[in-house]
Amino acid sequence: MRGVQELYASSLRLRGDFFMPENTWIYDTVWEEYREEHGHTIDEMNEFIWQGNRTVIKDLESRANKMMWQMDQRSAWMCGDQPLYRVPEDCPF
Repeated sequence: MRGVQELYASSLRLRGDFFMPENTWIYDTVWEEYREEHGHTIDEMNEFIWQGNRTVIKDLESRANKMMWQMDQRSAWMCGDQPLYRVPEDCPF
């Protein structure tokens, strides 16, 4: 089974050393929320990404980072650990 996963991961190589993540749920959710929030069509969003519109990409990345941080805190809470209730000052988003 591991060989199939490695083959699948290698087929997702985009540019240089960049790979698509295996779990794209967070990125798909952020992309769709951003699209609906700004009233863009799917084609317009695809153009922003493929043309390298840095403002849109930076906003999507910061939203994805925030959502991952929130999921980490939720996971810590569910496991019985103490979550952070405030975003730390050195947080990347």
